[in-house]
Amino acid sequence: MQKQFCCLLKPDGTPFAEGIIKFILREGEFNVVEARWIKITPETASLIIPSDLLWFETVGGKVRDNCLRGGIDIRSHFSCDIDLIAMGKEVKKWNTDYLSEKESCFIIMNGDELEAKKFKDFAGRTDETDPATIRGAFRNINSKSIIECTLERVSYRNIVHVADPDRMALELGILSTIEYLSIWKEEKIASLSFAWTP
Repeated sequence: MQKQFCCLLKPDGTPFAEGIIKFILREGEFNVVEARWIKITPETASLIIPSDLLWFETVGGKVRDNCLRGGIDIRSHFSCDIDLIAMGKEVKKWNTDYLSEKESCFIIMNGDELEAKKFKDFAGRTDETDPATIRGAFRNINSKSIIECTLERVSYRNIVHVADPDRMALELGILSTIEYLSIWKEEKIASLSFAWTP
């Protein structure tokens, strides 16, 4: 059986799905086989976003660093003082709320673990600027910085969610069970022209 992996265009990236899929095909040369438009519930979003202590601590550390960089007083802005795990849990809530706000586009690709790792790099870092990545090429979609989103206590809009390799099969399974609103299969994807505009 063919191995597969996936990515999820977040609500900010979904309106630009056709351009992003063309970019994935042309620039990344990944084998996209299906795209499904889905509506994620808060419960499902909570399963997609990790809940382990290491993830909370890592994300909390990133928020702390962003606050320091942006001159934000952590103690007055967060109810949790400088508790990285509590800060990470708050970010999970922001992300869960955001993913369940509007429809998303779930993209399935053929490929093994090595291809999945390459795709994660191709998606780019959280605040990527490199135009050779999805987030860098399409970053003009969003106007708010990570600092602004932290101040507003909302999820940073960065177009695409890509699971870490050890969670990819889990997320593919979860997202595959959601009833889709519309779908593009291989024939439609193959018919997309390779001209794209981010």
